[in-house]
Amino acid sequence: MRLPYRMRRVAVCAFLFFCLFAQHAKNVQAATSQSRAPPDSSKENENGSARFRFFNEKSENGGGTSHQTSIGMHDLFTTRRPKDLTEGVFSALSNVVKGAAGGVVAFVAFPIVGATKGGVGGFVAGAIGGAISGFALPTAGVVTAAQQVIRGIEATPEAVRNARAGMVWDEGTRKWEQYFLEEELRDLAHEAANQRTESSKKGASGGANRNVKDRLYYDLLKVRTDATSSEIKRAYYKEARRIHPDKNPDDPDADEKFRQLSTAYQVLSDAKKRAAYDRRGASASDEMEAASKIDPYLFFSIMFGTELVEPYVGELRIASLADQLLQFSQEESKDLPFFKKGSDLAQRKREVDIAVHLRDRVEMYVDEAITAPAFADSCRSEAEKIAKGAFGETYLMSIGSAMELEASQFLGYRKSVLGWRGNLSFIKKKMRSIQQAGSTARALLGAAKSSFDAMKLVSDEDSGKKAEDGSQKVDIEDLKKYGGHALPSILDFAWRMNERDISYTIREACRRLFSDASASSNERIRRADAVLTLGHEFFSIGKLVARGNRTSSRGNGTFAAEDIARAQVAFETTVLKAQGQDVQRGDAEGEIKKRTSIKDEVPKKRAKKRATA
Repeated sequence: MRLPYRMRRVAVCAFLFFCLFAQHAKNVQAATSQSRAPPDSSKENENGSARFRFFNEKSENGGGTSHQTSIGMHDLFTTRRPKDLTEGVFSALSNVVKGAAGGVVAFVAFPIVGATKGGVGGFVAGAIGGAISGFALPTAGVVTAAQQVIRGIEATPEAVRNARAGMVWDEGTRKWEQYFLEEELRDLAHEAANQRTESSKKGASGGANRNVKDRLYYDLLKVRTDATSSEIKRAYYKEARRIHPDKNPDDPDADEKFRQLSTAYQVLSDAKKRAAYDRRGASASDEMEAASKIDPYLFFSIMFGTELVEPYVGELRIASLADQLLQFSQEESKDLPFFKKGSDLAQRKREVDIAVHLRDRVEMYVDEAITAPAFADSCRSEAEKIAKGAFGETYLMSIGSAMELEASQFLGYRKSVLGWRGNLSFIKKKMRSIQQAGSTARALLGAAKSSFDAMKLVSDEDSGKKAEDGSQKVDIEDLKKYGGHALPSILDFAWRMNERDISYTIREACRRLFSDASASSNERIRRADAVLTLGHEFFSIGKLVARGNRTSSRGNGTFAAEDIARAQVAFETTVLKAQGQDVQRGDAEGEIKKRTSIKDEVPKKRAKKRATA
């Protein structure tokens, strides 16, 4: 049976279009590869050693940016080398979906665009182009999908062999390589030193003479607006000697002049304050100086009390994120803090530090210097100490479950037939990740709703109050009064973020620990056994304490009186320190206990009064 003439014409045109499209992509890729310069080792060092990229690269379908990716066909479809059959199948499904979606979009959009630009003729031409593309793109998606599946099948034996040998898949080079924990630790120290050097060079460099909003501070120091930090320092010392009050006893304004000079130097010698001063003048530098004294790390350190668990979780991401957002608001930077290079380096160092701590923690068990029951007892004792701290039982359950899942997955791939236990742990981990994402989203919505309701109550309460300039005045006492209604929901959202952060960080730390090529295969297995025991004891103790302390169930926005008091004291302590007062962590803990005991006494007195009545 022969196809109708029109359908044959469309099929032939689609086939020719597909061939031309593929040839064009091939030519562009060849031209790009010829013009591509050889890799620069200095750039590799700048972005981190290549052999560690598999722990940090993020890209589509879990892969990294491949050198095979180019413009043309490769922009739309995934053509990078798959790690194994699983990645090949996901890549294939992605290509099929992309091809189908692209075909539908082209089929609908081409005639509309053609009619807009060329009327009836443009509509006809667009309809023809849309029909061709609507056939060619899904076809290309199917072809590249089949190619990725075949490549995944071919790569699977190598993946199984290298994974059992302890090698790790590098998402950057798309190759299997060995990883060394100590080597990454040294490289991180080198990168941190380079970053400090770059920052100091930026602070010392002047640049072109630029226009600034206020030249007062530059004029006081008698320097140009493009002066380097060393030039500003020399000018300050020179002017300070000249106008010092001791050398000008007859000048009644000498003290004021010297104070202004010192203020000018303090601002211009600090890169951030200088940039703010150049943009907005002296008032901006004053605002920035006040804001720069706010320490988010102090707030979250008091709020979530991470001292006992810091070796296992490091510095919580929520604290560094708050600090970056604060800097972002001060610097008026165009780069969001999520994409700052320094934050990635800090996170990598955090993961490596945790991996090193875990290695040292399980070393006696790995070296068989301690028996398994004795090691379990030591883990149980450590968990009981952590449980007595702030958020102790919640930390234990989060840390313990994360370590258990990672260790179970590693051991499952190596000890079970065809690694079925590892796949089961992988599925459990994915389900837990999805559950955490859902609970975080719900907590975010709850926090936003509670905050909005609280602000509405404050606005209604202060609706009749007016400031001197005629604007509505917000009473701080009303804000404290109604803000307390939103505090549990905000704390719930903050803790949900911490849970996801802890799970991700421990996962990356365990991957490093179990992939360390400096240890033998048997030593890595014993490391995983020890981490599994540690995680089990942590989770068990945390769950036991949580059952006995139901008032502190931090799951549905319900927090104990101690949690609320801790948040209030953390905020007040941070403000006091920003105001220049000397505050100690021990003072904050004492105030928390005092407020908690007062709140606990109120219900007891009420119950006693009712019983007497």
